[in-house]
Amino acid sequence: MRPVVNHVAVVGAGQMGTRIAQIFCEAGAIVLLYDSDAKVCERAVEKIREFWLKNIQEKNTANMTLEQFAHATRNRVMILNAHLYVASRLDRLAPVDFVVEAVTEDRAIKAQVLSTLDAICKPNTILVTNTSTISIKELAKSVQRHKDKFMGMHFMNPPHVLTFLELIRGPKTSDETANTVFEIARWLNRNPILFASDIPGFSVNGMVMPIINEASLLVERFIKKGMSFEGACEIVNDSFEGRVPTGGEPMGILRLADLIGIDTVVAGLREMMKANRHYKPRGILTDLVVQGRLGRKTKIGFFDYDSGR
Repeated sequence: MRPVVNHVAVVGAGQMGTRIAQIFCEAGAIVLLYDSDAKVCERAVEKIREFWLKNIQEKNTANMTLEQFAHATRNRVMILNAHLYVASRLDRLAPVDFVVEAVTEDRAIKAQVLSTLDAICKPNTILVTNTSTISIKELAKSVQRHKDKFMGMHFMNPPHVLTFLELIRGPKTSDETANTVFEIARWLNRNPILFASDIPGFSVNGMVMPIINEASLLVERFIKKGMSFEGACEIVNDSFEGRVPTGGEPMGILRLADLIGIDTVVAGLREMMKANRHYKPRGILTDLVVQGRLGRKTKIGFFDYDSGR
Protein backbone atom coordinates (compact mmCIF):
# COMPACT_ATOMS: atom_id res chain seq x y z
CA MET A 1 0.00 0.00 0.00
CA ARG A 2 1.26 3.47 -0.83
CA PRO A 3 2.24 5.37 2.30
CA VAL A 4 -0.18 8.08 3.40
CA VAL A 5 2.89 10.06 4.46
CA ASN A 6 6.29 9.48 2.92
CA HIS A 7 8.65 10.99 5.49
CA VAL A 8 7.94 10.64 9.19
CA ALA A 9 9.97 11.69 12.22
CA VAL A 10 9.64 10.21 15.69
CA VAL A 11 11.15 12.31 18.47
CA GLY A 12 12.09 10.23 21.49
CA ALA A 13 13.54 6.71 21.19
CA GLY A 14 12.27 5.31 24.45
CA GLN A 15 9.84 2.44 24.85
CA MET A 16 6.97 4.22 23.06
CA GLY A 17 8.98 6.04 20.41
CA THR A 18 10.82 2.88 19.38
CA ARG A 19 7.63 0.95 18.73
CA ILE A 20 5.89 3.88 17.04
CA ALA A 21 8.86 4.14 14.66
CA GLN A 22 8.55 0.41 14.04
CA ILE A 23 4.84 0.74 13.18
CA PHE A 24 5.53 3.46 10.60
CA CYS A 25 8.40 1.46 9.07
CA GLU A 26 6.14 -1.57 8.72
CA ALA A 27 3.57 0.60 6.94
CA GLY A 28 6.16 1.69 4.38
CA ALA A 29 7.15 5.19 5.49
CA ILE A 30 10.71 6.50 5.64
CA VAL A 31 11.32 7.20 9.33
CA LEU A 32 13.80 9.49 11.01
CA LEU A 33 14.25 8.59 14.69
CA TYR A 34 15.69 11.24 16.99
CA ASP A 35 16.74 11.18 20.62
CA SER A 36 18.99 13.53 22.54
CA ASP A 37 21.05 10.46 23.48
CA ALA A 38 22.53 8.84 20.37
CA LYS A 39 23.09 5.54 22.21
CA VAL A 40 19.36 5.36 22.97
CA CYS A 41 18.68 5.63 19.24
CA GLU A 42 21.15 2.87 18.47
CA ARG A 43 19.50 0.59 21.04
CA ALA A 44 16.08 1.41 19.58
CA VAL A 45 17.13 0.35 16.08
CA GLU A 46 18.57 -2.87 17.48
CA LYS A 47 15.34 -3.57 19.39
CA ILE A 48 13.32 -3.24 16.21
CA ARG A 49 15.77 -5.49 14.34
CA GLU A 50 15.59 -8.13 17.11
CA PHE A 51 11.79 -7.97 17.21
CA TRP A 52 11.43 -8.45 13.46
CA LEU A 53 13.88 -11.34 13.30
CA LYS A 54 12.33 -13.04 16.32
CA ASN A 55 8.91 -12.59 14.74
CA ILE A 56 10.07 -14.29 11.55
CA GLN A 57 11.55 -17.16 13.54
CA GLU A 58 8.52 -17.71 15.77
CA LYS A 59 5.88 -17.50 13.06
CA ASN A 60 7.53 -18.96 9.99
CA THR A 61 10.40 -21.29 10.86
CA ALA A 62 8.24 -24.41 10.95
CA ASN A 63 7.02 -23.81 7.41
CA MET A 64 10.25 -22.58 5.86
CA THR A 65 13.42 -24.17 4.59
CA LEU A 66 16.70 -22.82 5.93
CA GLU A 67 17.22 -20.99 2.63
CA GLN A 68 13.75 -19.41 2.79
CA PHE A 69 14.33 -18.35 6.38
CA ALA A 70 17.68 -16.76 5.48
CA HIS A 71 16.03 -14.93 2.56
CA ALA A 72 13.19 -13.63 4.77
CA THR A 73 15.71 -12.49 7.35
CA ARG A 74 17.78 -10.62 4.74
CA ASN A 75 14.64 -8.95 3.41
CA ARG A 76 13.64 -7.74 6.86
CA VAL A 77 17.09 -6.30 7.51
CA MET A 78 17.05 -4.60 4.09
CA ILE A 79 13.62 -3.08 4.83
CA LEU A 80 14.87 -1.78 8.16
CA ASN A 81 18.02 -0.31 6.60
CA ALA A 82 15.98 1.32 3.81
CA HIS A 83 13.21 2.74 6.00
CA LEU A 84 14.70 3.67 9.37
CA TYR A 85 17.35 6.34 9.85
CA VAL A 86 18.77 7.97 12.95
CA ALA A 87 18.85 11.76 13.16
CA SER A 88 21.61 13.26 15.28
CA ARG A 89 20.08 16.76 15.41
CA LEU A 90 16.52 18.04 15.62
CA ASP A 91 17.02 20.38 12.66
CA ARG A 92 17.49 17.29 10.47
CA LEU A 93 13.73 16.78 10.83
CA ALA A 94 12.84 20.00 9.02
CA PRO A 95 11.80 18.40 5.67
CA VAL A 96 9.51 15.65 7.06
CA ASP A 97 5.75 15.51 6.43
CA PHE A 98 4.65 14.19 9.82
CA VAL A 99 6.23 14.35 13.29
CA VAL A 100 5.32 12.25 16.31
CA GLU A 101 6.62 13.75 19.55
CA ALA A 102 7.11 10.80 21.94
CA VAL A 103 9.42 12.12 24.64
CA THR A 104 8.91 11.47 28.34
CA GLU A 105 5.47 12.19 29.84
CA ASP A 106 6.46 15.57 31.28
CA ARG A 107 4.58 18.72 30.32
CA ALA A 108 7.59 21.05 30.43
CA ILE A 109 9.82 18.74 28.37
CA LYS A 110 7.12 18.13 25.77
CA ALA A 111 6.38 21.84 25.53
CA GLN A 112 10.04 22.64 24.92
CA VAL A 113 10.40 19.97 22.22
CA LEU A 114 7.18 20.99 20.49
CA SER A 115 8.25 24.63 20.49
CA THR A 116 11.52 23.69 18.80
CA LEU A 117 9.78 21.49 16.22
CA ASP A 118 7.27 24.25 15.54
CA ALA A 119 10.13 26.59 14.67
CA ILE A 120 12.11 24.25 12.41
CA CYS A 121 9.50 22.19 10.52
CA LYS A 122 8.09 23.29 7.17
CA PRO A 123 4.66 25.01 7.33
CA ASN A 124 2.60 22.05 6.11
CA THR A 125 4.16 19.50 8.49
CA ILE A 126 1.66 17.88 10.84
CA LEU A 127 2.82 17.76 14.47
CA VAL A 128 1.27 15.25 16.85
CA THR A 129 2.06 14.57 20.47
CA ASN A 130 1.88 11.09 21.93
CA THR A 131 0.64 11.79 25.44
CA SER A 132 -1.55 9.68 27.67
CA THR A 133 -2.70 12.38 30.10
CA ILE A 134 -1.34 15.86 29.34
CA SER A 135 -3.87 18.43 28.11
CA ILE A 136 -3.60 19.00 24.36
CA LYS A 137 -4.93 22.52 24.92
CA GLU A 138 -2.00 23.26 27.23
CA LEU A 139 0.59 21.74 24.90
CA ALA A 140 -0.88 23.69 21.98
CA LYS A 141 0.32 26.88 23.69
CA SER A 142 3.87 25.85 22.69
CA VAL A 143 2.95 25.74 19.02
CA GLN A 144 2.61 28.98 17.04
CA ARG A 145 3.30 28.30 13.33
CA HIS A 146 1.51 24.93 13.27
CA LYS A 147 -1.56 25.54 15.44
CA ASP A 148 -3.90 24.20 12.77
CA LYS A 149 -1.53 21.26 12.15
CA PHE A 150 -1.22 20.15 15.78
CA MET A 151 -3.16 17.52 17.74
CA GLY A 152 -2.82 14.55 20.08
CA MET A 153 -2.25 10.98 18.91
CA HIS A 154 -2.24 8.67 21.91
CA PHE A 155 -0.82 5.24 21.10
CA MET A 156 -1.60 2.57 23.69
CA ASN A 157 1.29 0.79 25.39
CA PRO A 158 2.76 -1.38 23.90
CA PRO A 159 1.87 0.33 20.60
CA HIS A 160 3.07 -2.50 18.33
CA VAL A 161 0.61 -4.87 20.05
CA LEU A 162 -2.40 -2.73 21.00
CA THR A 163 -4.27 -1.23 18.05
CA PHE A 164 -6.62 1.17 19.85
CA LEU A 165 -5.61 4.79 19.25
CA GLU A 166 -7.01 8.04 20.67
CA LEU A 167 -6.99 11.20 18.54
CA ILE A 168 -7.48 14.51 20.34
CA ARG A 169 -7.97 17.83 18.59
CA GLY A 170 -6.21 20.96 19.75
CA PRO A 171 -8.07 24.30 20.02
CA LYS A 172 -7.07 25.30 16.46
CA THR A 173 -6.75 21.90 14.77
CA SER A 174 -8.19 22.10 11.26
CA ASP A 175 -10.65 19.57 9.90
CA GLU A 176 -8.13 18.72 7.19
CA THR A 177 -5.46 17.88 9.78
CA ALA A 178 -7.86 15.83 11.90
CA ASN A 179 -9.05 13.87 8.89
CA THR A 180 -5.50 13.26 7.67
CA VAL A 181 -4.38 11.98 11.08
CA PHE A 182 -7.41 9.70 11.18
CA GLU A 183 -6.49 8.36 7.73
CA ILE A 184 -2.90 7.80 8.88
CA ALA A 185 -4.16 5.89 11.92
CA ARG A 186 -6.20 3.57 9.70
CA TRP A 187 -3.26 3.18 7.31
CA LEU A 188 -1.18 2.00 10.31
CA ASN A 189 -3.84 -0.67 10.98
CA ARG A 190 -4.88 1.05 14.21
CA ASN A 191 -8.45 1.34 15.47
CA PRO A 192 -8.77 5.09 16.07
CA ILE A 193 -11.36 6.91 18.10
CA LEU A 194 -11.53 10.36 16.59
CA PHE A 195 -11.61 13.45 18.79
CA ALA A 196 -11.44 11.83 22.22
CA SER A 197 -12.26 14.56 24.72
CA ASP A 198 -9.40 16.70 26.03
CA ILE A 199 -10.21 15.83 29.65
CA PRO A 200 -7.83 14.40 32.29
CA GLY A 201 -6.57 11.08 30.91
CA PHE A 202 -8.73 11.40 27.77
CA SER A 203 -11.11 8.47 27.20
CA VAL A 204 -8.99 5.46 28.17
CA ASN A 205 -6.71 6.67 30.96
CA GLY A 206 -9.57 8.71 32.36
CA MET A 207 -10.90 5.28 33.35
CA VAL A 208 -7.77 3.11 33.64
CA MET A 209 -5.58 5.39 35.79
CA PRO A 210 -8.21 5.84 38.55
CA ILE A 211 -8.84 2.07 38.54
CA ILE A 212 -5.10 1.40 39.03
CA ASN A 213 -5.06 4.02 41.77
CA GLU A 214 -8.00 2.47 43.61
CA ALA A 215 -6.58 -1.04 43.12
CA SER A 216 -3.37 0.22 44.73
CA LEU A 217 -5.40 1.47 47.68
CA LEU A 218 -6.88 -2.02 48.07
CA VAL A 219 -3.35 -3.47 48.17
CA GLU A 220 -2.48 -1.01 50.94
CA ARG A 221 -5.57 -2.00 52.90
CA PHE A 222 -4.87 -5.72 52.61
CA ILE A 223 -1.29 -5.16 53.79
CA LYS A 224 -2.56 -3.23 56.82
CA LYS A 225 -4.73 -6.24 57.63
CA GLY A 226 -1.58 -8.39 57.80
CA MET A 227 -1.40 -9.79 54.28
CA SER A 228 1.94 -9.94 52.46
CA PHE A 229 2.61 -7.53 49.60
CA GLU A 230 2.78 -10.43 47.14
CA GLY A 231 -0.45 -11.97 48.41
CA ALA A 232 -2.31 -8.66 48.30
CA CYS A 233 -1.17 -8.00 44.72
CA GLU A 234 -2.31 -11.44 43.58
CA ILE A 235 -5.79 -11.07 45.08
CA VAL A 236 -6.38 -7.55 43.75
CA ASN A 237 -4.98 -8.36 40.32
CA ASP A 238 -7.01 -11.56 40.01
CA SER A 239 -10.16 -9.63 40.91
CA PHE A 240 -9.75 -7.64 37.69
CA GLU A 241 -8.43 -10.47 35.50
CA GLY A 242 -9.89 -10.23 32.02
CA ARG A 243 -11.78 -7.02 32.75
CA VAL A 244 -9.23 -4.65 31.23
CA PRO A 245 -9.29 -4.57 27.39
CA THR A 246 -5.62 -4.88 26.38
CA GLY A 247 -6.19 -6.32 22.92
CA GLY A 248 -4.33 -9.52 23.82
CA GLU A 249 -4.53 -12.04 26.61
CA PRO A 250 -6.73 -11.13 29.60
CA MET A 251 -4.73 -9.06 32.07
CA GLY A 252 -5.42 -7.97 35.63
CA ILE A 253 -5.19 -4.32 36.61
CA LEU A 254 -1.89 -4.49 38.50
CA ARG A 255 -0.14 -6.41 35.74
CA LEU A 256 -1.46 -3.77 33.35
CA ALA A 257 0.12 -1.12 35.60
CA ASP A 258 3.42 -3.01 35.39
CA LEU A 259 3.09 -3.13 31.61
CA ILE A 260 2.39 0.61 31.38
CA GLY A 261 5.18 1.40 33.85
CA ILE A 262 4.54 2.47 37.45
CA ASP A 263 6.45 5.70 36.86
CA THR A 264 4.23 6.46 33.86
CA VAL A 265 1.12 5.74 35.93
CA VAL A 266 2.29 8.10 38.69
CA ALA A 267 3.24 10.82 36.20
CA GLY A 268 -0.16 10.46 34.53
CA LEU A 269 -2.07 10.65 37.80
CA ARG A 270 -0.09 13.71 38.88
CA GLU A 271 -0.91 15.39 35.58
CA MET A 272 -4.60 14.52 35.99
CA MET A 273 -4.44 15.77 39.59
CA LYS A 274 -3.86 19.29 38.25
CA ALA A 275 -7.51 19.22 37.21
CA ASN A 276 -8.83 17.33 40.24
CA ARG A 277 -7.16 16.35 43.54
CA HIS A 278 -9.12 13.11 43.41
CA TYR A 279 -6.45 11.68 41.11
CA LYS A 280 -3.59 11.99 43.64
CA PRO A 281 -1.49 8.80 43.30
CA ARG A 282 -1.65 6.40 46.23
CA GLY A 283 1.37 6.06 48.46
CA ILE A 284 2.17 2.51 47.36
CA LEU A 285 2.54 3.70 43.76
CA THR A 286 4.97 6.48 44.65
CA ASP A 287 6.85 4.11 46.96
CA LEU A 288 7.34 1.63 44.12
CA VAL A 289 8.77 4.41 41.95
CA VAL A 290 11.21 5.46 44.69
CA GLN A 291 12.29 1.81 45.02
CA GLY A 292 12.89 1.58 41.27
CA ARG A 293 10.15 -1.04 40.92
CA LEU A 294 8.72 0.35 37.68
CA GLY A 295 7.17 -2.82 36.26
CA ARG A 296 8.21 -4.90 33.29
CA LYS A 297 10.85 -2.39 32.16
CA THR A 298 12.83 -3.03 35.37
CA LYS A 299 11.68 -6.67 35.70
CA ILE A 300 9.92 -5.88 38.97
CA GLY A 301 6.93 -3.76 39.98
CA PHE A 302 3.83 -5.11 41.65
CA PHE A 303 5.13 -8.47 40.41
CA ASP A 304 8.61 -9.94 40.07
CA TYR A 305 9.15 -10.91 36.41
CA ASP A 306 12.57 -12.46 36.92
CA SER A 307 11.18 -14.97 39.40
CA GLY A 308 8.01 -15.49 37.37
CA ARG A 309 5.76 -14.23 40.15
